[in-house]
Amino acid sequence: RGLPFVPVTGPGRSDSYQLAVAEAASVDRRGACLRINLDHLVDASDPAEEARAAADVLGLPPEEVDVVVDLGRVAAAEARLLT
Repeated sequence: RGLPFVPVTGPGRSDSYQLAVAEAASVDRRGACLRINLDHLVDASDPAEEARAAADVLGLPPEEVDVVVDLGRVAAAEARLLT
């Protein structure tokens, strides 16, 4: 279909999954996306270092890895915290 995509990975994915993302990023040259959930972000001792480490695993420079924080379900009461 010719639709561009960016491969997405995250903490806890298998080595084979990471390899598939790295290969797709290498072939397509669109970078990759690191998707983390809010709990992981809060629990991480150094989120920036984790993002750099993920870029290393994927064989990409950090500026080619976008980070998306998945908030999960956001209830109306919680949504007010985001504004």
